[in-house]
Amino acid sequence: MTPEETYTKLHASLKSPDDSIFYYHKSIESILLSLAIFVIASRPVAAKLGKAKMLNILHLQVPDLITAWIDEDNDTFAQLFPLVMTVAESYTPAAIAAEEKFPSCKKTIRTMAYLLANACGAGGDMEITLADELLDDLSTDGKNINSDKIKKFGEDLLFLTKSHGIDVPTYLWLPLIGFKNKE
Repeated sequence: MTPEETYTKLHASLKSPDDSIFYYHKSIESILLSLAIFVIASRPVAAKLGKAKMLNILHLQVPDLITAWIDEDNDTFAQLFPLVMTVAESYTPAAIAAEEKFPSCKKTIRTMAYLLANACGAGGDMEITLADELLDDLSTDGKNINSDKIKKFGEDLLFLTKSHGIDVPTYLWLPLIGFKNKE
């Protein structure tokens, strides 16, 4: 099954925005971009998780998924995609549960959860030209995904997330994802 067929199958199973954080994503590329933004942008935060390092699970799985996508390994992609999607969908509830278990990391854990939400929003709403530019810059060594452009974008997104939490004001959010003021 190709990545596009995998996406089509996922999208057909979603009936409302409550079904998935990826409900509004227009393509498999926008989902992969969202995940790549999260993994790259959250590296500095993830390093501060301490005993809550179990929340790094997407940092372990997303590079494998993106490597399969880049290498056009459809079988591996089809096997990994449902697993990564399950982890991504359950990430925020797992983070909330981890806050209770690791109270000293509460701020870091919450930043990670907010950053995932903001990265998913950015990847799903991003202007196509900017999304293509970021995806074209994406590379992998099999263990990590890398992109100087996504790193810069992620730094900006992380700053906004740390400053505003999950509710980044629209006037800050739209320029970040490629929308220009039409005045």
